[in-house]
Amino acid sequence: MSDSSQKTISSVLKGALSKEDALLCTDGGPALIAFAQSESLEYELIIVSKGEHVHEKVLHIQNVNSYMSGLKKWLARFNGVATKYLENYLGWRRMLKKSGGKLTPESCLTAAIR
Repeated sequence: MSDSSQKTISSVLKGALSKEDALLCTDGGPALIAFAQSESLEYELIIVSKGEHVHEKVLHIQNVNSYMSGLKKWLARFNGVATKYLENYLGWRRMLKKSGGKLTPESCLTAAIR
């Protein structure tokens, strides 16, 4: 997300996170904190610039960084994807990861009906 304003963050995340069962992990960006507070969401700060990478041995910022790095490398072969199709690419990638990279027509059909 290139625009990190509270308005943009709210347009993407509002309604996607539940107050009852979500914990927003953030790097301390003011717009994310303001969004979490305006939505009464629980949040934790993990600030890499202060040497923080793990919180309570459960919240690891590197998991997100690793996922994004792998996703960007995988998407690079397509020379960019339209945002409206991003959900399809993410689903395709999840299927590939789950199958260990060995997709078959049968496994795709099975996944589609679940």
